[in-house]
Amino acid sequence: MGGGLAGLAAANAAVKKGVKPIVLEKEAFLGGAGLFPEGSLGVGTRYQKEHGIKTTVQQVLDAALQFHHYRCDPAVLRVLIEESRQTIDEIQDMGIEFRGIRTMYDKHESLMTWHLFVGGAAKVIELFVKSIRQGGGELRTQTSAQRLIMNNGKVTGVEARDAKGNTIILHAKKVIIATGGFIQNEGMLRDYYSGSVMYGTGN
Repeated sequence: MGGGLAGLAAANAAVKKGVKPIVLEKEAFLGGAGLFPEGSLGVGTRYQKEHGIKTTVQQVLDAALQFHHYRCDPAVLRVLIEESRQTIDEIQDMGIEFRGIRTMYDKHESLMTWHLFVGGAAKVIELFVKSIRQGGGELRTQTSAQRLIMNNGKVTGVEARDAKGNTIILHAKKVIIATGGFIQNEGMLRDYYSGSVMYGTGN
């Protein structure tokens, strides 16, 4: 559910395991906000090693915790940072080239982790789409997920609606929800976010 960068990355991982996924995207195009980034985090990547960059996971974790005033889960953040190496190396193997590592700081002060892609993340989207199609996956645009299909407390599929308003029932062994966050849902923010939130009135 969701044909942005996260959903396409998940579908790409699925086809590499021999699975033929179906991606549902409500918009008429794939990629979503994932079309716009210039690059991504990577720690311990081949590219860094080739350029003499020796930044460690712990250095990046410490900097991230400090930046967020320690109001985040360090265990989750560590996994994100540790897995970034494999992510960058894998898309490099798919054909992504790098045009450097960007930093707002002087090179002697920077951790040097932000890998800039030739063609930006839009190029990554392009490669994911090609890989998914070659692997037998389906990419359905203008098709929005309406609800999860449940059976004995387990998710067993998705009810969707296509551009013509037709209802589509899809049964699946696994369903991955990659529809983004809930920053626009005031109810969920109240229920699940412990920080301070400003609720606007539209004025």
